[in-house]
Amino acid sequence: MTKAIIDASGYTAPELLAIANTIHDTMVTNAATFAAPPVTMAAFAADISDYEGKLNKKSSGAEADLVAFTVSRNTLEVDLGGLGNYVNTIAKGKPEILVLSGFPSYDTARTPDTTPPAAPQNLVVRQGDVSGTAVARYQPDRPHSVNEVR
Repeated sequence: MTKAIIDASGYTAPELLAIANTIHDTMVTNAATFAAPPVTMAAFAADISDYEGKLNKKSSGAEADLVAFTVSRNTLEVDLGGLGNYVNTIAKGKPEILVLSGFPSYDTARTPDTTPPAAPQNLVVRQGDVSGTAVARYQPDRPHSVNEVR
């Protein structure tokens, strides 16, 4: 099964702009497949344009420009999340439909590794800033895994 990536928070600002433009253009081209998106393509285009303008202005370093950029990026990420969920609903895991959306995707067919991770490496413990606390830093065996410390 193939799914659209709906979390755009990991993309750099220029990457997000490029991805949003690709998704917009591809979905407009394939409007018959995606007939009722939760965000109209006109509204999505306006949000992309606003984001691009705010991205260009944020280089001024002015606090107002940085805040405006952050708000605009959040709006674009919300748009992409809603559109991505809609695309996933329409595609039902079929890559031949998903590709018509322009969304980056991933395959869910891989089997997750459910074995417990090995003990963490490079453990360093120091006294915490508050009385009776300690701070532990370590390198986990597997990145993005859950590690319980006792």
